[in-house]
Amino acid sequence: MLSRRVAERFLMATKLTLGPGRKDSKGTESLARMELKAKSNGSLEEAVVSAGFYARKTGQTAYVYMGNSYGHAVWRVSLKPSEYLNPINNTGLRVVSVTPELVMSWHDIR
Repeated sequence: MLSRRVAERFLMATKLTLGPGRKDSKGTESLARMELKAKSNGSLEEAVVSAGFYARKTGQTAYVYMGNSYGHAVWRVSLKPSEYLNPINNTGLRVVSVTPELVMSWHDIR
């Protein structure tokens, strides 16, 4: 098992960033019509709805990233860059952002 210090050094060395976002107009329109819920079962659609809920609640942009749960791809919601920019947590190459105004955008990770 890695120590906390080794993990922090690894994260500092990766220096991943989000690329510019591309607005998803269909996703934004759909999100505006949906009832926002906090709970998600791991699918992309439910994770985006959950991100909208938390974005509205906190007033911050929420991010949805692909993770791994026992060999299965799941989509998770986070407000912290240390979670969605971590290559150990985020197994995908794209991140979805949802603003408090419920605008959905796709970002590439660089």
